[in-house]
Amino acid sequence: MTDRTINLLNQRADIIKEKNTNDSRKQIAKISKEIKESIRKDRTQRRMETIERHILKSGGIKKAFKELTNKKDWIVQMKHYNSEKENRRQGILGIATTYYKKLYESTTAEKEIELLEISSVPSIMQEEIEFALETKETTKPQDQME
Repeated sequence: MTDRTINLLNQRADIIKEKNTNDSRKQIAKISKEIKESIRKDRTQRRMETIERHILKSGGIKKAFKELTNKKDWIVQMKHYNSEKENRRQGILGIATTYYKKLYESTTAEKEIELLEISSVPSIMQEEIEFALETKETTKPQDQME
């Protein structure tokens, strides 16, 4: 950020600390608007300078865009089960691998229940089904007769 932006931020902080009046709220709103514009200009200026620097240095902008990207895709640090910190990529992969191996290596597998030995339900024959369908009453229940 430029010195102008930092000065505006300090001015706004000083006004906020003072007594809260209608005039001070208007000043805060005005300064906040100027801060927003100043930050936007700073960001575009920094972006252009970075792109220009990389074009002059290597003739390409791929590295410039990598530098300007504000996201992080990787875990910075992770702890072992013994509280040792690891910040190397391979170490973090090892910690995650061992964690998930332990998680899915559960030795408490449930025993399968075999119902064939316990069950005494007789099987239904095709003839019994046909007999039940033939002898079924064809009358409707009382609530459907009306």
